[in-house]
Amino acid sequence: MGDTPLTNSAADLGKARLKVLVDERLRDWEMGVFELHPPAALHARSPEEAARRELLGEWCYRPPGGEAFTDVALRVGQFVSDLGRAAPGGAWSWRTMA
Repeated sequence: MGDTPLTNSAADLGKARLKVLVDERLRDWEMGVFELHPPAALHARSPEEAARRELLGEWCYRPPGGEAFTDVALRVGQFVSDLGRAAPGGAWSWRTMA
């Protein structure tokens, strides 16, 4: 069976050197001093901080030394925006993925 353009292309992929970039904006949500503490542990360890979380809501609550979900959304959104500008022609948008 002869080589087809598809099999040739697939073979060439194994030889390609891909440039890997690491972007710190794609890190996990940082919980600061309460890292790995479930809500019940937060209530037991720091009732006043748990009350502040209840008051602000989970979306806007920023634990000491950590970040709110709004912070995460902002940094990931900036990454997606930069990715769109870096795409060939600058025409990529998350909306085109739907």
